[in-house]
Amino acid sequence: MSQSFSQFPVLEARSLTLTYQKFPILKNLDLSIVSGQITTLIGQNGCGKSTLLSGLSRLLSPAHGSVYLNGTSIHELSTRTVAKQLGVLPQSPPHPDGISVRSLVALGRYPRQHWLQSWSAEDERMVNRALAITNMQAFGDRSLESLSGGQKQRAWIAMALAQDTPTLLLDEPTTYLDMAHQIEVLDLLHDLNRNCDRTIVMVLHDLNLACRYSDTIIALKEGKILAQGHPKDIINAALIERVFDIQCTILNDPTTDMPLCIPKSSLLTLRGMSQNEVGH
Repeated sequence: MSQSFSQFPVLEARSLTLTYQKFPILKNLDLSIVSGQITTLIGQNGCGKSTLLSGLSRLLSPAHGSVYLNGTSIHELSTRTVAKQLGVLPQSPPHPDGISVRSLVALGRYPRQHWLQSWSAEDERMVNRALAITNMQAFGDRSLESLSGGQKQRAWIAMALAQDTPTLLLDEPTTYLDMAHQIEVLDLLHDLNRNCDRTIVMVLHDLNLACRYSDTIIALKEGKILAQGHPKDIINAALIERVFDIQCTILNDPTTDMPLCIPKSSLLTLRGMSQNEVGH
């Protein structure tokens, strides 16, 4: 799935330290997110993936260091300017009760409007376009609560698309989805990247899906970056053991030729021991 990209950073972290209740989660981190790519953050729970995404999107202020958006400190930019550049989709975002899909998607146009400006033809066009890209036109009048998990995620992604930002930051967009809906959402994000020129940064728990859909993977452990690069270049058994504290075998995915992680289970080891004992 790799392709050529313009190698310039859309987001940079320099000596970034992020804290939660004064406890450091990320420490003196340096990072560049390249424009035009799908970049995925991986690591154990609590390693700082979601915290990093919050820091990059300015939802969390740094205790030390800076984040730069297209070369300018993000904290020197107005909220409206940032909202025109970054679309952010957190985990389980709140929404008004009973809101329809079209009304939710329309909220994405708020950063593009001014207090003297009413709803415009351009706003309407962008909402319709976002619904079309995500294949949600038929669900416009449905309430968000009535949708399946995959449909809800597509609706939220449509809202971010209506915002019309070149970069999307998504925190675990496949959480709580079954395998079919995970693939549905990730295929959509891949299409947005390849066909609509969206730079995508996301957090994923499934390492094999991260390898399949990413141009760059950033592996985090205890608030530090252990590796960053193309899946074929960095994913190996030694790295997985360092990041996740598990042993594994790395194969080639027969569909994509990307790394495929097969964990070595302690349960299988115990079963093997039992079988050997029975055999003797």
